[in-house]
Amino acid sequence: PGTSKLFPEYFTHRIEDSCFLKLIADCVKGVAMVVNSEDISTRTGWVSLEAYTAIRNFKCLDFVASTGALATTKPFADLAFEYGDLDPTISDNFLKFDVQTLHFN
Repeated sequence: PGTSKLFPEYFTHRIEDSCFLKLIADCVKGVAMVVNSEDISTRTGWVSLEAYTAIRNFKCLDFVASTGALATTKPFADLAFEYGDLDPTISDNFLKFDVQTLHFN
């Protein structure tokens, strides 16, 4: 395994022990996923794994696009769950999402 004198527990060879995923679980309040109208299933598995890690650890997960944003777990400061207008194509792509099509590069 990798080594680090500062945070040795964050450096292993297992995906679930990835330092990036551990940082999401241990150090952040939430994750903002930048989305657009392209097919979400073409993204790598890492993006979905980030979202899964946030949800699993009770972190905020927000979707942000050029036309607006959507809060999925906690409302924004003005108590709204949507800001602006999220492109309907993005919503359609979420409905078509299939975890079996993901790839890790």
